[in-house]
Amino acid sequence: MNIIKGKKSLQEALKSNHTQIDRILVAYPQKNKPEIISILNQAKNKNIKIQFVSSEKIAETTAETQNQGIVAYIQIAKTIDLQSILQNPQKHPYILIADHLEDPYNFGAIIRTCEVLGFSAVIYPKDRNCQITPGVSKTSSGAIHHIEMVKVTNLASTLKKLKNAGYWLYGADSNQGQNLADCRVNLPLALIVGNEKKGISPVIQKKLDCKIHIPQKGKVSSLNVSVATGIIIYHLTKTTC
Repeated sequence: MNIIKGKKSLQEALKSNHTQIDRILVAYPQKNKPEIISILNQAKNKNIKIQFVSSEKIAETTAETQNQGIVAYIQIAKTIDLQSILQNPQKHPYILIADHLEDPYNFGAIIRTCEVLGFSAVIYPKDRNCQITPGVSKTSSGAIHHIEMVKVTNLASTLKKLKNAGYWLYGADSNQGQNLADCRVNLPLALIVGNEKKGISPVIQKKLDCKIHIPQKGKVSSLNVSVATGIIIYHLTKTTC
């Protein structure tokens, strides 16, 4: 069972047909606020259990302070098996692969950008990568309820399978590679983004068809991974947006 926090995340979960909400916890001081009342009315229409608790209980539940006084226990049914993508690349022409991202806010922001700009799936490893946490869900602004999430055991073997299925593998690289403006887009494609500190791992770099870098004019050495990913995704999908 996963926990989501905040009004926006819960509103999106209520819209989704792929997320099962087990119950909602609301802090007493928040229960009469218009946005909370709207959420609770939607929940009642779906026969979702609602509990009113103390603000302290909400804080204990999420272990985070920025919860807006409302959390929910959910089951995200949108997670799918890799085979579903391999069997139908035409349904998933744009996918993203997270190569061991550690920051939940980067991961959530990237998921949000993917969903908004037309990527249909995000693949991430089960080890040494941020998982689906309340922070990820909240930062994604509910996008996590509308995009396919695929958890895999081994990224290297996953990339091999994607290549065999016809995918072109693009990698974000701040130090080298083809200028993003000159990048030719071949579909279906998978964009790999690397760890915040180490970038894309060497074993993954060897499997890429194209490395991409974003030309920079400033003195700062690099962009935050979620910002860089947003720029690249926009460029890759701009002809279809």
